[in-house]
Amino acid sequence: MKLIKVLAIASGIAAVTLNSGVAFAKRDKREGFNFGTSVRMIDNNDRAFGDASSGVDANVKVNSQSYNPFMAWSTGLLNLGITAHLESNNSSTTETNKDSGHVVDRNASADIKGTSLFGRFLFGKVMFMEFGLGIYKQKLTVNNQYKDINGSAFSGTTDSYVLDSAGPGYHMGYGLELPITDGFYFTTSYTVRIFQLRDISDGMFGAKRAYQQKREITFGVEHYLN
Repeated sequence: MKLIKVLAIASGIAAVTLNSGVAFAKRDKREGFNFGTSVRMIDNNDRAFGDASSGVDANVKVNSQSYNPFMAWSTGLLNLGITAHLESNNSSTTETNKDSGHVVDRNASADIKGTSLFGRFLFGKVMFMEFGLGIYKQKLTVNNQYKDINGSAFSGTTDSYVLDSAGPGYHMGYGLELPITDGFYFTTSYTVRIFQLRDISDGMFGAKRAYQQKREITFGVEHYLN
């Protein structure tokens, strides 16, 4: 609901500005070759405290960035092109059992790359709806440390692994392209991205590794060469 309200307010502001006439008279033609990128960034630091039965405290830190560069050709009604999805995720998790002194440290990093063909339906001077189909690839690296601390005694083990996976996916969403100047637009959108990944560590598709569904609010810049 908050997202709908934000987009509604932004649409209202854009409509009032457009109705003023001169300012946007020559800048609302979304036609011809265009290119741009959008960005999404997340930085979390979450803590959870175990109850009397579990006795496990957890601290989770997540840092994530994604970029979506694209280029396309617009008829004024349909904007068709190709886009890339470049995403990196890093997470650090520490679980501590207060009673036994057992500690688990887990560091994971994921590098996701995707390429999609997409189409945008342009309407209302500044609005668009988008749908795209593509292929995604992920490299996941995980390092685990298991430690037992009892007074002055210490023991521990480690393990690590790397998973390569790939698979098909699609995305869909809607947003705004607000004209700035000389063919440049400020963009914002809400996108749902869904893809399935299968193991490709042996050079061919194997067992299913992941099903990912992401809901993103992104911001970016676009330029029309018209």
